[in-house]
Amino acid sequence: MAIGLVLLALMLAYAYPVRLYLNQRAQIQQLELSQAQQRATIGQLATESAKWNDPAYVKAQARARFQMVEPGTKAYLVLPAPQTAPPAGAVADPTTTPGTWYGVLWSALRTADHPDGP
Repeated sequence: MAIGLVLLALMLAYAYPVRLYLNQRAQIQQLELSQAQQRATIGQLATESAKWNDPAYVKAQARARFQMVEPGTKAYLVLPAPQTAPPAGAVADPTTTPGTWYGVLWSALRTADHPDGP
């Protein structure tokens, strides 16, 4: 019986440190996983940063995002087909083309200038 009580006391004495050890191991695994994810993100950002150091990539992004061209180059913008027919006598405004950055900007400015309507 005395040996049983000693073993029980030892089990109770070691239970708390073992639980702390297991919790710390779980935290370490979670932090290692977080570090791996952060390293992957850093790798992706480094690759993207390297792309932006290439002048040809910057020119391609300027053409694609902002419809910019080099001086002396003719630019053509293909507009989408209108969804509805404009009323008779209405003049189409090419700066309000939906989906382009300048069309969105222009409509926001017109809305800010005339909050009740154009």
